Amino acid sequence: MTLGYNELGGISGVSVDARELRDAKGASVRGVLVEVTQSQYREERAFIDVDELPELLKGIDALMAVRENPTQFTQFEVRYTTKGELQITAFNNSRGQIQYAVKAGRVTPAHVFTDAEGVRLLRTQFEKAQQILSSPAR
Repeated sequence: MTLGYNELGGISGVSVDARELRDAKGASVRGVLVEVTQSQYREERAFIDVDELPELLKGIDALMAVRENPTQFTQFEVRYTTKGELQITAFNNSRGQIQYAVKAGRVTPAHVFTDAEGVRLLRTQFEKAQQILSSPAR
């Protein structure tokens, strides 16, 4: 197996890598690895296939468009989840301000909280990954 990757950055507690895994026969898998570190004892990963990236970017845009509570209830959450168990959530705090959570993993997920700027930075990393992964493999 051959593993190639670019560390693209991220935000506090979240790192993003563009990756390609190739076997000896030349078959490859390309995508993004997102690692969420909640603490030194809790860290989880999510893998996003390259073909999921356009929908992920649209999902992030939809979350960033949430400016106020879209429900009749006091509290709300709007979520986007990938097949590989990355979940980004927009929600309101006790003061009604919009905040965001990034979660990875299924059984014992790790999550971190961020603001709109953090989500914008993550979106930029996913865009970079999409550009890298859309180029032909060598």
